[in-house]
Amino acid sequence: MVQRYAVLGKDAPSGVALRYIISSPSSYCYFSDTRLHTGTRKCNATYNNWKYGFGRYSNSYGASLLATNTTQQVVISRYFARDIRYLLGTIDDAEPADVSCEAMLQGTTRLDRGLTWWKYITKEFGGRGAWVNTTQILGVVNGVGHNAKGIYSSEEGVAAILNPPGTQFLVSSLKPTASAISPSGPQLHWLDQIWVYFCVVMALQLLL
Repeated sequence: MVQRYAVLGKDAPSGVALRYIISSPSSYCYFSDTRLHTGTRKCNATYNNWKYGFGRYSNSYGASLLATNTTQQVVISRYFARDIRYLLGTIDDAEPADVSCEAMLQGTTRLDRGLTWWKYITKEFGGRGAWVNTTQILGVVNGVGHNAKGIYSSEEGVAAILNPPGTQFLVSSLKPTASAISPSGPQLHWLDQIWVYFCVVMALQLLL
């Protein structure tokens, strides 16, 4: 849900900083026909169709963005310019909700699919600007499965929500300084921006 919105969603209004937090979805929308998993492809004709890829997109929202190869390249470039955090749990290894042929080509579990997605985008699109580990960062939460509370209350989860752009998952960077909490002192620079998060949507995503 969130990953597809990051693909086709409109830019945030001027002055609003928007971060997308993608946490262990059942599948991802790929940007090419490349799949890192191999096997029997009983869905050769459909594995790259929307929502698993750009093919045969039939919705009215965002239709013009996927209409041609040229517009698709614009969508891809925009995606990698966006502030995105990926969160995965190390024991999120139960059978996912989506066990279709198209989804299984992305991996067998949510953890597998998330790690495979990160490997795919860094391998295929790592050269599109300096987005790897800057504007887009992967966080893996140790000992947590498909559990919203476990993911978002973890060190990685809190940092994904609160850390400013371009920083790693370091909760220590959130600790205020004396001047930051002083009425007469300067505010932390990243508090000057409005952070908009789809926390409810992201929590629901974990349940789907």
